[in-house]
Amino acid sequence: MVDLGGVVIRTPFEMLHKLDPFPNWTGPFAPERDQLWQTLQGGEITEREYWQARAGEYFDGDDPLRDLFRAVLDHPEEEAIRPEMAALLRSVDQPGAITNDLARFHSQEWIDGLSILRVFDPLIDLSHEKYLKPDPRAFELALLQLALPAAEVLFVDDQPHNLEGAAAVGIPTVWFDVTDPAGSITTVKAALDA
Repeated sequence: MVDLGGVVIRTPFEMLHKLDPFPNWTGPFAPERDQLWQTLQGGEITEREYWQARAGEYFDGDDPLRDLFRAVLDHPEEEAIRPEMAALLRSVDQPGAITNDLARFHSQEWIDGLSILRVFDPLIDLSHEKYLKPDPRAFELALLQLALPAAEVLFVDDQPHNLEGAAAVGIPTVWFDVTDPAGSITTVKAALDA
């Protein structure tokens, strides 16, 4: 079971070159220079709130958040997706995904065009739920849909606090370091082989 944003879909930080002028948001790539990112990592705001604030700095339309993600990520799959992670997921039995904001951040047209999403069963998007990861209810829902015990599931996410939510219901976890995707994929493969 994987998170989508950061693990499968590249982070917005990796795609900021699509914006002009180039913003100085650094997130996990230079956390010491991004006070708002530090606030997120400290648990004071959610990831959605982080991106809403950043979008508001750059766009002023009716939905700045959607405008931001359309500009930086709603591009062809070969640009937006981590190909090595997609290959790994296509080789795994019963891959699932659980994400907080797929429909909130991205257009339905872009979502429908992503072939990688067709490998997931289940694909859980919490965009319209009353709770988000790391709430343990999100992971209980995932276990119910997978019809597997927690010990037989591996959860991969780039946000450490989401891993804590999975661990709270007994799901083994792997942190995906977006600053080292190749190393993270190696760690995921080792965990799957264990």
